[in-house]
Amino acid sequence: MYNKKIIYVLTIVSGIILLIALGAGFYVSTEINKTSEALSLYRDNKEAGYHIMMFLDKSNQMYSDAFRAGVNEVAKEHNIAVELISIDRSNYIEELLDRLDLAMYAKVDGIIVHAYLDERIIGKIEQAKDMGIPVVTLNEDLPLRSRITYVGINRYNMGLVVGETIAKKTGGSGKLAVIEQKGFLRKGEQNITKKTDLMIQGINDVFERYDDLSLEVVRYIERGVLRAGTVATEILQEYPSINAIYSTDGQSTLGIVQVLIDNNRVKDFVLVSFGDNEGVLHYIGKGDIIEATIVTDYKEIGKSAVRAFYEYKTTGVAKSHVNVPMQVVDENNVESYMKEKSEAYEKNE
Repeated sequence: MYNKKIIYVLTIVSGIILLIALGAGFYVSTEINKTSEALSLYRDNKEAGYHIMMFLDKSNQMYSDAFRAGVNEVAKEHNIAVELISIDRSNYIEELLDRLDLAMYAKVDGIIVHAYLDERIIGKIEQAKDMGIPVVTLNEDLPLRSRITYVGINRYNMGLVVGETIAKKTGGSGKLAVIEQKGFLRKGEQNITKKTDLMIQGINDVFERYDDLSLEVVRYIERGVLRAGTVATEILQEYPSINAIYSTDGQSTLGIVQVLIDNNRVKDFVLVSFGDNEGVLHYIGKGDIIEATIVTDYKEIGKSAVRAFYEYKTTGVAKSHVNVPMQVVDENNVESYMKEKSEAYEKNE
């Protein structure tokens, strides 16, 4: 009788465990299918050689059509199936941690992730590495022990380009405000300084060569026109001597433009942006308000990320860093840049 009770209890417990396992598997499958956008689903019914998952910041301007075209190009060339999962910035890190768990549960062949220097993210990436899943990082570099490759912009070089552009457009005399996205502000930091951000260090290193150039203030904002407008208004009121602004986001730049127009201060400022936002390029083409924007090859970032994964899987090694070059677009080359961009878009359609 006693043995029958034990068998009965064990049967119930085993059944519960089985149901939990089945439920977890169903949840993972449902969540992956629900949130992923298949970029490389082959129409010729050829089975993919590798399956990778890509986790991106939904609102980041880098992950444009050009970026996706680059991903598709290399994925198709090497028979790689890519699932792209876009995550809302408002809860990015927490949701990313869950998605990384899903990727490891699914035992994908590789992961490409928009990363931040956060210990929880590093821990998950190291866990994936221990499982034999290589991870390529975008946006922010992480310790080499965790990821195989970082693909993106070298922020110090970015600072050098920003500094040189501001110096040129101001004639070597001015006071600069930087309006930065909160995504670059690491957990626990309240202020960005030369010691904590390579972009700022790059700007300052350029300005050291000019007696009359200085970086006065850095402000952090959520991405968007309204918030940028509010911060720009505060800067105009609190720092009347500032005559140059660098904005790291195209949408935010448009908010700053509106503030300068409303306050009749357009001619008092040199405004430089980052990225190839259509509105920003339009203003540069008109020859007023926005002096220049710094752009990078988003397609090349997409190509390089998938290529790094493939090289690692096939050779066991990959470059630790792939730094994508930048260029300055101003009134001298904006028309040719927009033409090239339009032709590239039509080609990828």
